[in-house]
Amino acid sequence: MSLEEDILIERFLKKQLSPLEQEKIVQRIQEDAEFRERVNFEKQLLETLDENDWSAIENSTSPEVEEYQALFSDEKTTALRNTLKEVMETNKTQENSTHWFKYAIAASLALIISLSIFFSKESSEDLYVKYLDMEELPSLVEREHEDKLSKAYTYFENKSYNKAIPLFEKIVQESNEQKGTLLIYLGISYMESNEFNKAEAAFIELKESDLLDAPKANWFLALLALKQSNKEDAESLLKEIIAKNRYNSDKAVQLIEEL
Repeated sequence: MSLEEDILIERFLKKQLSPLEQEKIVQRIQEDAEFRERVNFEKQLLETLDENDWSAIENSTSPEVEEYQALFSDEKTTALRNTLKEVMETNKTQENSTHWFKYAIAASLALIISLSIFFSKESSEDLYVKYLDMEELPSLVEREHEDKLSKAYTYFENKSYNKAIPLFEKIVQESNEQKGTLLIYLGISYMESNEFNKAEAAFIELKESDLLDAPKANWFLALLALKQSNKEDAESLLKEIIAKNRYNSDKAVQLIEEL
């Protein structure tokens, strides 16, 4: 396709032709499959690089739209778009329109790659934070060590894990009442403090016990693996939860899909 036709298509898409010229182009699009494909490609490229097309959805409250708008307005993306436009305009003036076609493809791919990177899967840390639901933790109700437990729980709620840990440790050592629940709180406190070996030990102790909360251990071990960016171990534990229909098996299915 000639340079003149490239320019003609661009003018058509930008509505810079006379009504008669526009009509001729429309007719050719209907009759010429190759020309129609070329026009569609040019149209997609222009829409990709034209920030004006985004103004129609600027009032949308959709999270996805807001993310796309944030990306499209990002300084680096804007610089990329401007650079691509300059490159294409420069090459369109050359006699060989094949160059312009290649640059157009490169431009499209570059922007697609940017979008793909931006909307890549959540990181292990993001998934850990997302699925560690403190509100679903079993409640702590204990008559023994009431004052000590109350303080430990308050520290835990306030994320003062370094103060909660010694209290939970002492209660676990001194009493078997609600030990399963206490091991969960202790393990999470270790996990949130990045004391991963101690967190694993607490959850393993729970898993290997005959306590009622023992089936919950794999879920927290999976979260611990995510916290350490170990997706393989996390996936293995989640599959075990699903296979045995253990605690949070429904969430395990969702989480595996997001890994």
